[in-house]
Amino acid sequence: MQALVSSLACFFAFFIKPLQGHLQINGSSGLKRGIAVNGCQSKVSYGNFAVDKFHRLQVASNSLTAVSNYKECALICVNDPNCSSFNVASSPRLDGKFLCESLNKDKYTASPEELVNSQGYHYYSIKTSCSSFPCQNDATCVPDYVTNQYHCSCAPGYAGNFCEIGMIRDARSSSQLRTLIIDGQQTAVYCHMGNFGCGNGGWTTVMKVDGTKSTFNNNANYWTNKDPYNLVGGQTGFDSQETKLPTYWDTPFTKICLGMKIGSQKRFTLINKQASSFHSLIAQGQYHATSIGRNTWKWLIGSQSSMQHSCNKEGFNVAAGENNEQKIRIGIFANQEDDCATPDSKIGFGMGGSSSTNTCGNVANGKFSPDNGDKNIRAIGYILVQ
Repeated sequence: MQALVSSLACFFAFFIKPLQGHLQINGSSGLKRGIAVNGCQSKVSYGNFAVDKFHRLQVASNSLTAVSNYKECALICVNDPNCSSFNVASSPRLDGKFLCESLNKDKYTASPEELVNSQGYHYYSIKTSCSSFPCQNDATCVPDYVTNQYHCSCAPGYAGNFCEIGMIRDARSSSQLRTLIIDGQQTAVYCHMGNFGCGNGGWTTVMKVDGTKSTFNNNANYWTNKDPYNLVGGQTGFDSQETKLPTYWDTPFTKICLGMKIGSQKRFTLINKQASSFHSLIAQGQYHATSIGRNTWKWLIGSQSSMQHSCNKEGFNVAAGENNEQKIRIGIFANQEDDCATPDSKIGFGMGGSSSTNTCGNVANGKFSPDNGDKNIRAIGYILVQ
């Protein structure tokens, strides 16, 4: 059951207080929005409420008022920017009035146990995107009344836009093969625990790239599609088996760990970057700058690394050259001139363009003053997220 209430402040000023700011509530969705009426300075306010009869949300109230009916209580909530829901008495007092409690929480943001059965009250909440209960695995749906959107606050052990990704945990904390539930399917992924160069915690494998192969060159469709590659390669550690896992498109993160293996040497570096998935970060081709610095990129390669000193354009989907003909999915370009029009050295993952077939590692043309001579170092690259 829903109750639709409205107030025309131009014509019924005695019903409501003057509105503060521009945010009110749209009747079709619960979105707070102000609407001008025939040039009048006042607003039309709507609230689309859903009712839980004989329930009460037991949270702190903004105000406690006696009203003539539930619509009057709804008007109070509509015109209070801090009101998300309200309780109204199910029966009147001796004077015919109903108690009205304006609340700054609703049943989605409050604890589940705070919505209780009550013969004395009916509970009304603004209809939101959370009304369809989109969040999974005991997650909390947090509505945004301004944008009519929501986000899911996941319970421990779950991730994803809907908290649909769950890790089957055990008591051990060592690096090992784990089973992740992605899109409702169990996927075996090697998870690395501890600090191997990017900080403590569990690190989820996303990709492994072999610089001697063209599988993940800059133009490869694997960077833009949602197709896995060699899932078996995702079940092992820091070896040379290339892989692209479903975690590429279905695992949100706030940290990225990049690693390169050259011979027996393995080095890793951390990039603080938040995204809903690696696919969302890479697939559209939009450039996203990073700032870990030229020296850190060189450190990934080791003492044999070679780069020029200028340009130093780094990040995700990096393009350089007069016509952006040189590209790296993740990495850095350098030049001997004070621009990026003719770079002759680079380090990264998913390299491409006219100068090299090396897809992961370090390339430097010795004719144009790199700091350690001519290089074409192919590496095994590791991409993990947390």
